[in-house]
Amino acid sequence: TTGYNFRVNPDGVLQDAYLFDNGNRDTDWNAVWDAEVSRDANGWYVEIRIPLSQIRFKPEADMTWGLQAYRWLHGRGEDTGWVLWDRNASGFVSRWGTLTGLSGVSNPRKLEILPYAVTKHVDPAAEDGDDGWQNSFNMGADFKYGLTSNLTLNATFQPDFGQVEADPATLNLSPFETFYQEKRPFFVEGALYFQHPDFNLFYSRRIGTGDPNARIRGAAKLTGKIGSGFNLAVLGAATDVAQDGKTHNPFAEGDQKAYYGLVRVGKEFDEGNHAFNIMGTSVKREDETFAAVDDARYRRNGYSGGFDFMMNFDDRNWRVSGSGVGTVVDPVMDPIDPTVSTDQRYGTGGDFDFRRAGGNLRGGIGFRWEHDLLDPNDMGFMSAPDEKVFHAHALWLYDSDGEDKPFNRAEITVSGSTSTFYTGNTGYDVE
Repeated sequence: TTGYNFRVNPDGVLQDAYLFDNGNRDTDWNAVWDAEVSRDANGWYVEIRIPLSQIRFKPEADMTWGLQAYRWLHGRGEDTGWVLWDRNASGFVSRWGTLTGLSGVSNPRKLEILPYAVTKHVDPAAEDGDDGWQNSFNMGADFKYGLTSNLTLNATFQPDFGQVEADPATLNLSPFETFYQEKRPFFVEGALYFQHPDFNLFYSRRIGTGDPNARIRGAAKLTGKIGSGFNLAVLGAATDVAQDGKTHNPFAEGDQKAYYGLVRVGKEFDEGNHAFNIMGTSVKREDETFAAVDDARYRRNGYSGGFDFMMNFDDRNWRVSGSGVGTVVDPVMDPIDPTVSTDQRYGTGGDFDFRRAGGNLRGGIGFRWEHDLLDPNDMGFMSAPDEKVFHAHALWLYDSDGEDKPFNRAEITVSGSTSTFYTGNTGYDVE
């Protein structure tokens, strides 16, 4: 169950657009749309124009769409909606109203091509008096094509991310790696399709970063729906590290060549109440091109895989969810120290949760483990594995139901957890 949300402020400024997966929100979704507002003695009005080319749908002779329009009044803490929904119930998109009578609406295949060319000319100051110009040239293109009404192909060749906002300066004194937010458009769009709900098996900042001369030679991804309720997400990319002064030369070969692959396939059942997904990733590095790299993490190949499921019952008031993952690290021979082990390392992890997600009295229990050799960091992100956690919580929710009472909404939560190292050492914490 997927929906789109467009937000406009009272001055008619287009603020943002979201992509919803029932209860989850993808704030990086971007679309072409516009809006106008007006005011009179009776109130405030908004008119939004959303081209159908920005929405994925399967055309049929007579369609029924979900629709919701609502306004958040900050000063009163109030939601005003076209279709009212119970705030004590879980889910969002699944509780929208319906728009009927849609007939004769076509969804033609869409093709977008964004080529670019960059040239650079520098006159460096030379001590020997040689003031010759240094010239460089780069070119590439981004492609987007709607293979079917529900399946979209994105591809890029030699992408240029010069317009992307730089990462903020950070001072990391911890032993753990800094997590950076993805801002490159190719990876931002449709990122929700590639995410595992419990473990970060895909951290897109692994691709084409890590060195000032790192570059993406080419990448492609396929996202959407196929068949009857199947979700599909496929991604492939090839990267290298160019020689100094050759970063912007698409014809110059580089070192540290790596190839990335990801597949995630899922199926929804019972009108989206139940879902099951499987996922796999692969990172293959050309050994001889990493011979001069000191970091052992780049002298290996890495693979990960897993599954996840979610089941909702009693109008989504009860939920059972879980997942399991595994990783394989395949080191290659260390050219400096051949005594370093090249044995493959295997690790597992899992997360299971049972809870009551709707009503005034909610709660749940869960269990999570991370094997001490669980290592998805070739294509994913994990700071510190080696942990087993059991947690439980209970929540009482008060809702005034619109009546004139001192409190509009309040909650009391009690939670606790126990944590032990997977290898046997223990620790304990309570919230």
